[in-house]
Amino acid sequence: MKRLLGAVLMGLGLLGGQPLTAKKTAPTPVHSYKVLQTFEHDSDDYIQGLVYQDGVFFEGTGQQGRSRLQKYQYLKERKKVLQSVNLPEPYFGEGIALLQGKVVQLTWQSQRGFIYQCSDLKKIGEFSYPGEGWGLTSDERDFYMSDGSATLRVVDGDKLLKAQQFVVKRTIAVKDHGVPVPMLNELELI
Repeated sequence: MKRLLGAVLMGLGLLGGQPLTAKKTAPTPVHSYKVLQTFEHDSDDYIQGLVYQDGVFFEGTGQQGRSRLQKYQYLKERKKVLQSVNLPEPYFGEGIALLQGKVVQLTWQSQRGFIYQCSDLKKIGEFSYPGEGWGLTSDERDFYMSDGSATLRVVDGDKLLKAQQFVVKRTIAVKDHGVPVPMLNELELI
Protein backbone atom coordinates (compact mmCIF):
# COMPACT_ATOMS: atom_id res chain seq x y z
CA MET A 1 0.00 0.00 0.00
CA LYS A 2 1.26 3.44 -0.86
CA ARG A 3 2.24 5.55 2.11
CA LEU A 4 0.23 8.55 3.13
CA LEU A 5 2.67 11.40 3.37
CA GLY A 6 1.64 14.59 5.09
CA ALA A 7 3.80 17.66 5.30
CA VAL A 8 6.67 15.78 3.71
CA LEU A 9 8.90 18.80 3.41
CA MET A 10 8.49 19.76 7.06
CA GLY A 11 7.99 16.34 8.63
CA LEU A 12 11.19 14.92 7.22
CA GLY A 13 13.15 18.07 7.96
CA LEU A 14 13.40 19.33 4.39
CA LEU A 15 12.94 22.96 3.51
CA GLY A 16 13.74 24.37 0.12
CA GLY A 17 15.40 21.09 -0.83
CA GLN A 18 18.11 21.38 1.80
CA PRO A 19 18.22 19.10 4.87
CA LEU A 20 17.95 20.97 8.15
CA THR A 21 20.72 20.40 10.65
CA ALA A 22 19.68 17.86 13.26
CA LYS A 23 21.35 15.33 15.53
CA LYS A 24 21.65 11.96 13.81
CA THR A 25 20.16 10.30 16.90
CA ALA A 26 17.07 12.53 16.98
CA PRO A 27 13.96 10.56 16.04
CA THR A 28 11.97 11.57 13.00
CA PRO A 29 9.07 13.77 14.13
CA VAL A 30 5.70 12.02 14.21
CA HIS A 31 2.66 14.24 14.46
CA SER A 32 -0.67 13.20 15.89
CA TYR A 33 -4.14 14.28 14.86
CA LYS A 34 -7.63 14.43 16.28
CA VAL A 35 -10.75 13.60 14.24
CA LEU A 36 -13.15 16.52 14.58
CA GLN A 37 -15.87 15.38 12.21
CA THR A 38 -16.59 12.63 9.69
CA PHE A 39 -18.47 12.79 6.39
CA GLU A 40 -20.10 10.23 4.12
CA HIS A 41 -18.03 9.04 1.18
CA ASP A 42 -18.63 6.38 -1.46
CA SER A 43 -16.28 3.48 -0.65
CA ASP A 44 -16.10 2.64 -4.39
CA ASP A 45 -14.30 5.96 -5.01
CA TYR A 46 -10.57 5.40 -4.51
CA ILE A 47 -9.26 8.82 -3.52
CA GLN A 48 -5.93 9.52 -5.20
CA GLY A 49 -5.84 13.29 -4.67
CA LEU A 50 -7.78 15.57 -2.33
CA VAL A 51 -7.61 19.34 -1.90
CA TYR A 52 -9.81 21.51 0.31
CA GLN A 53 -10.08 25.19 -0.55
CA ASP A 54 -12.60 27.83 0.57
CA GLY A 55 -15.24 25.32 1.69
CA VAL A 56 -14.95 23.18 -1.45
CA PHE A 57 -13.33 19.76 -1.90
CA PHE A 58 -11.56 18.82 -5.13
CA GLU A 59 -11.14 15.06 -5.40
CA GLY A 60 -9.35 12.94 -7.97
CA THR A 61 -10.26 9.27 -7.99
CA GLY A 62 -8.42 6.37 -9.53
CA GLN A 63 -9.73 3.13 -10.91
CA GLN A 64 -9.25 1.75 -14.39
CA GLY A 65 -12.20 2.97 -16.45
CA ARG A 66 -13.77 4.76 -13.45
CA SER A 67 -11.38 7.64 -12.72
CA ARG A 68 -12.71 11.16 -12.37
CA LEU A 69 -12.21 14.60 -10.97
CA GLN A 70 -14.99 16.10 -8.92
CA LYS A 71 -15.72 19.22 -6.97
CA TYR A 72 -18.13 19.11 -4.02
CA GLN A 73 -19.22 20.57 -0.70
CA TYR A 74 -20.71 19.06 2.41
CA LEU A 75 -23.98 20.59 3.50
CA LYS A 76 -25.27 19.29 6.83
CA GLU A 77 -22.81 16.36 6.53
CA ARG A 78 -24.25 15.34 3.12
CA LYS A 79 -22.12 15.51 0.00
CA LYS A 80 -23.33 17.88 -2.74
CA VAL A 81 -21.45 17.37 -6.02
CA LEU A 82 -20.94 20.68 -7.82
CA GLN A 83 -19.12 19.36 -10.91
CA SER A 84 -17.70 16.04 -12.05
CA VAL A 85 -15.52 15.06 -15.02
CA ASN A 86 -14.74 11.46 -16.04
CA LEU A 87 -11.30 10.61 -17.36
CA PRO A 88 -11.24 8.70 -20.67
CA GLU A 89 -11.02 4.88 -20.47
CA PRO A 90 -7.27 4.19 -20.54
CA TYR A 91 -6.43 6.63 -17.74
CA PHE A 92 -6.07 5.80 -14.04
CA GLY A 93 -6.39 9.11 -12.17
CA GLU A 94 -3.85 9.99 -9.52
CA GLY A 95 -2.74 13.07 -7.56
CA ILE A 96 -4.25 16.52 -7.96
CA ALA A 97 -3.16 20.03 -6.98
CA LEU A 98 -4.51 23.57 -7.34
CA LEU A 99 -2.54 26.57 -8.56
CA GLN A 100 -3.52 29.89 -10.16
CA GLY A 101 -7.20 28.94 -10.39
CA LYS A 102 -6.41 25.65 -12.13
CA VAL A 103 -6.60 21.98 -11.11
CA VAL A 104 -3.86 19.68 -12.36
CA GLN A 105 -4.45 15.91 -12.33
CA LEU A 106 -1.84 13.22 -12.91
CA THR A 107 -2.39 9.72 -14.25
CA TRP A 108 -0.64 6.67 -12.87
CA GLN A 109 1.17 4.94 -15.75
CA SER A 110 -0.02 6.80 -18.85
CA GLN A 111 2.52 9.64 -18.53
CA ARG A 112 -0.29 12.11 -19.14
CA GLY A 113 -1.67 14.95 -17.05
CA PHE A 114 -4.71 17.17 -17.41
CA ILE A 115 -5.38 20.82 -16.58
CA TYR A 116 -8.85 22.09 -15.65
CA GLN A 117 -10.34 25.40 -14.56
CA CYS A 118 -11.20 25.35 -10.85
CA SER A 119 -14.43 27.26 -11.45
CA ASP A 120 -16.21 24.67 -13.62
CA LEU A 121 -13.73 21.76 -14.16
CA LYS A 122 -13.58 22.54 -17.88
CA LYS A 123 -10.50 20.82 -19.33
CA ILE A 124 -8.17 23.46 -20.76
CA GLY A 125 -4.95 21.54 -21.37
CA GLU A 126 -2.90 18.35 -21.34
CA PHE A 127 0.77 17.60 -20.84
CA SER A 128 3.10 14.62 -20.80
CA TYR A 129 5.81 13.62 -18.34
CA PRO A 130 8.26 10.74 -17.95
CA GLY A 131 7.58 7.95 -15.45
CA GLU A 132 4.58 7.34 -13.24
CA GLY A 133 2.36 9.96 -11.63
CA TRP A 134 1.51 9.45 -7.96
CA GLY A 135 1.12 12.41 -5.57
CA LEU A 136 0.95 16.11 -6.36
CA THR A 137 0.87 19.30 -4.32
CA SER A 138 1.75 22.94 -4.94
CA ASP A 139 2.99 26.08 -3.32
CA GLU A 140 2.24 29.56 -4.66
CA ARG A 141 4.56 29.01 -7.66
CA ASP A 142 5.37 25.37 -8.43
CA PHE A 143 4.16 21.77 -8.24
CA TYR A 144 5.78 18.99 -6.18
CA MET A 145 5.30 15.56 -7.75
CA SER A 146 5.99 12.03 -6.58
CA ASP A 147 6.38 8.98 -8.80
CA GLY A 148 6.79 6.11 -6.33
CA SER A 149 10.47 6.72 -5.77
CA ALA A 150 12.23 8.54 -2.91
CA THR A 151 12.67 11.64 -5.08
CA LEU A 152 10.22 14.50 -5.52
CA ARG A 153 10.26 16.59 -8.69
CA VAL A 154 9.66 20.34 -8.44
CA VAL A 155 7.81 21.29 -11.63
CA ASP A 156 7.65 24.86 -12.98
CA GLY A 157 4.06 26.00 -12.39
CA ASP A 158 3.99 28.80 -14.98
CA LYS A 159 5.37 26.65 -17.78
CA LEU A 160 2.97 23.81 -16.97
CA LEU A 161 -0.16 25.95 -16.70
CA LYS A 162 0.53 28.45 -19.50
CA ALA A 163 2.36 26.34 -22.09
CA GLN A 164 1.57 22.75 -21.00
CA GLN A 165 5.32 22.17 -20.72
CA PHE A 166 6.52 19.81 -17.99
CA VAL A 167 9.79 21.39 -16.83
CA VAL A 168 11.56 20.03 -13.75
CA LYS A 169 13.30 22.88 -11.90
CA ARG A 170 14.97 20.63 -9.34
CA THR A 171 14.56 17.41 -7.39
CA ILE A 172 14.38 16.68 -3.68
CA ALA A 173 15.76 13.41 -2.33
CA VAL A 174 13.60 12.40 0.65
CA LYS A 175 15.51 10.57 3.35
CA ASP A 176 14.97 9.57 6.94
CA HIS A 177 18.31 9.52 8.79
CA GLY A 178 20.13 9.08 5.48
CA VAL A 179 17.89 6.25 4.26
CA PRO A 180 15.77 6.96 1.15
CA VAL A 181 12.00 6.93 1.75
CA PRO A 182 10.35 5.38 -1.34
CA MET A 183 6.71 5.06 -2.35
CA LEU A 184 5.90 8.69 -1.57
CA ASN A 185 2.31 9.26 -2.58
CA GLU A 186 -0.24 11.72 -1.21
CA LEU A 187 1.63 14.98 -0.72
CA GLU A 188 0.57 17.97 1.35
CA LEU A 189 2.54 21.17 1.59
CA ILE A 190 1.76 22.91 4.85
